[in-house]
Amino acid sequence: MVASVSRRAILAVDTLDGPPTLLFPQTVLDSITQEFDNNTFVTDSSYFGSPSDVDGNGRVILLFTGEVNKLTPAHSTGGFVGGFFFAGDYFPKTGPSGQSCAESNNAEIVYLLSPDPTGRYGNVRSASSVRQGTRGTIPHEVEHMINAGNRFFNPAATAFEDNWLDESLAHIAEEAVGRVSRGFTDLQTLTLQDMLPAGNQAATDDFNAFFFQNFARLSYWMARPDTSSGISSNSDANLSSSGSDWAIGRYVADNYSNGDVRAFTRKLAAGPDNGIKNLTTVAGASLDTLMAGWLVSMYADHLGITGLNAKDQYRSYNFRNIMPAVAGSVLSNGGAYPLEVTAVGSGSDNISEMIKSGSGDYFRLNVAANAGPKNVKILDPSGGDVTYPGAHVYVLRVQ
Repeated sequence: MVASVSRRAILAVDTLDGPPTLLFPQTVLDSITQEFDNNTFVTDSSYFGSPSDVDGNGRVILLFTGEVNKLTPAHSTGGFVGGFFFAGDYFPKTGPSGQSCAESNNAEIVYLLSPDPTGRYGNVRSASSVRQGTRGTIPHEVEHMINAGNRFFNPAATAFEDNWLDESLAHIAEEAVGRVSRGFTDLQTLTLQDMLPAGNQAATDDFNAFFFQNFARLSYWMARPDTSSGISSNSDANLSSSGSDWAIGRYVADNYSNGDVRAFTRKLAAGPDNGIKNLTTVAGASLDTLMAGWLVSMYADHLGITGLNAKDQYRSYNFRNIMPAVAGSVLSNGGAYPLEVTAVGSGSDNISEMIKSGSGDYFRLNVAANAGPKNVKILDPSGGDVTYPGAHVYVLRVQ
């Protein structure tokens, strides 16, 4: 049932969940479509291009449905599925195999979590928690919609975007809407105090809706960078990979967009290339160069290292300022900077590590003034020198 219509959105509520105004007050229904018009649609279009319009209504349908609620296990105390976009909705219902989808609704639809005050679908969801919890989901899923539409209707594109890069851009969409909502510029170097000024509930709501989740997911990667990769095919399968794929995309946009993040992300979303080829072509740099800069920046960012290359830290965020508080809330690590760094050089250290392709491990070698030389060897399991052709060692002198 249609519950609110604006210039860019049609908000509908699944009638199986109940009449719309029993789930949301009408003022809330209208606030959702107005936020979509005034912020989400404008920002996502600016960053990724305009959405397609296969149904010819000039709007995106926001459908709140209990079918999304069912995707979260009953009585879950962890995360939840806030919504999704289904690229099958671009296909005709009938036609040759691979060119049609029987489940298609032939429309631009974002499917969203529905209020469930009685726990009918296994978890109690108040209207206020759903409203707040899906504010970041909507720009995220609209990025997926735009990205898929760009490729579906482009004859030069042979496939949808690789999962990891599409997810990276969708996470960027969340914080981009947050920046616009708060009046921050695209490359303004934000601190926690910028995003969370004391006594400002609206800013707190915006932080929780658009910023916090990216930092929280990144903290999981930082705590164990050896266990997951942001450029893997299953980057949406765990929070750690999702956090690092956002951080990679954000780092590259900061340092290889020539100061125009929106033009850069529009090129990535437009294709027709996919994945690593798409990222390196638009950035104009090799994957090794991009990954080296990103891995170094996750340690060096805003540490005050003298003579540090400008591309070895972020422009958009001060992670040294932000991450301790976030990690303290999700990792219970006492509020320390969460990047796992292993000390070496105390004597005859013998450390065994495995590293995921597309990620790294961090080690700190401390050498006292006027001390003699110290030797560090990187060996394979049999004791020979590592010969894996894709492996790299990056050395950063911090003082």
